[in-house]
Amino acid sequence: MEGTIEELIAGHEYEEAAVKAQSLIQLQPQVAKWHAYLGLAKFRLEKFDEAVPALKTAVTLDPHFEDALVKLAQCFDRLHLSHECALVVHDALHQFPANHALQGLWQAHGHNFYADKENWERGANPFRHQIFMGGDPR
Repeated sequence: MEGTIEELIAGHEYEEAAVKAQSLIQLQPQVAKWHAYLGLAKFRLEKFDEAVPALKTAVTLDPHFEDALVKLAQCFDRLHLSHECALVVHDALHQFPANHALQGLWQAHGHNFYADKENWERGANPFRHQIFMGGDPR
């Protein structure tokens, strides 16, 4: 396992990058970057369900870690967890409103943001008529 974790990722050596990230996490579990690299390696290996915990840890350690927030949202998108994706994107867009990846994910999943609010079917959800009645809300 030669090279830095960045070199392994750049060289598409994702299995090796994941192993290196895990060893770095053992040494420095409080460093968000190592968790993010583990999540990125798992994402590139299309092991999205394995990437989620690492990326969640990265954004817990550093709530302003833009790349980790984007990858976490993309994992939820790939796992077809639209509501979870919308929650992450909603919060991330407040910090990074110009991020095009987040904007695109919001367009795809934003309508699912309201699904966790109490009485959402009678509340402020602008899509409620389309969801329940198939029509225009006007």
